[in-house]
Amino acid sequence: MKKLLTFLCAFAVVFSVCGLALAKDIQVTVNGKAVTFSPNPVSISDRVFVPMRSIFEYLGATVQWDGETKSIDASRGDTKIHLAIQDKTMTVNGSNITLDVPPQLVHNSTMVPIRAVSEAFQAAVTWDGKSATVSIVTNPAVEMSNILALVGQTK
Repeated sequence: MKKLLTFLCAFAVVFSVCGLALAKDIQVTVNGKAVTFSPNPVSISDRVFVPMRSIFEYLGATVQWDGETKSIDASRGDTKIHLAIQDKTMTVNGSNITLDVPPQLVHNSTMVPIRAVSEAFQAAVTWDGKSATVSIVTNPAVEMSNILALVGQTK
């Protein structure tokens, strides 16, 4: 029994170390430019979360934190969104959207789901699992016309 317990403990240690070594840091680009966050992006229930203030600033939005209600209000142009810690409802211009995973406090930072908040501001979001990279394009129509122009398909 003691040998089995020792083997299981050793297996658990090796598995943990291997798992950490294989884990990739999550990278984020906005309009093709790599951006950094502090703390780093994290995966929670298969969703990428990033610090709220940083992502809203990268998206060109203003953000306000209400510590009393633990809620977030952000706006850019005519788009206004509201979120709250541990609340799965995000309000975008008065319409409620149910999130898979709510905003959370991680390492004393307010973390928000990057896809949900980016798409609320009409950004296109893609995930590359091989490189663990989230790519955000804040104005997909302009970006696509730039790409087409580069390959000579438009004037």
